[in-house]
Amino acid sequence: HSFPTRRSADLRTGLEADNDQAGAHMTLGLLENALGNTQAAIKEYRTAIRLDPAVAGPRSNLARELDQLGRADEAKRLQTEEAELIRRDTRLLPENAFLHYRLGLLEYLLGHEAEAEQSLKEAARLDPESTDFLLALTLLYEKQQRWPEALRGARRLTDMQPDNPTFQQILRNFQHASP
Repeated sequence: HSFPTRRSADLRTGLEADNDQAGAHMTLGLLENALGNTQAAIKEYRTAIRLDPAVAGPRSNLARELDQLGRADEAKRLQTEEAELIRRDTRLLPENAFLHYRLGLLEYLLGHEAEAEQSLKEAARLDPESTDFLLALTLLYEKQQRWPEALRGARRLTDMQPDNPTFQQILRNFQHASP
């Protein structure tokens, strides 16, 4: 695994000493996940949520673990709760592009494509230099077969990073797919 055993034991001991913090349990969950200990990771994410139910983050990680275990209904419920928390955060920090991006990705996972588009457009508007934000929006347009918007996004991505082979390939694919 990516963590040497001795270092991971030291990290775990240090984090357990700070066990009243939701963030420490979130980090322990990530560590357990990296070590391949799915059940232990799930336990840590649940503890983080219990200690600080208002924090956004642990639910997404827990949902991912549960989804991999075939517990899609529980994962969807957690993603819905997470989306509510991030919606709250975007109201509190409306200029934070990354929050709009995270909300857009969650809305997409939940099947709310119109809401996902609005959030991703807002992220791209707030940070027009982010290729991540523009790429997510462009791929949403591709999924919806909205070729003029998808092509516009792909052209902008290749303008931003002319040497990026992924962006070049996306542009070629869209040019072939569009009517």
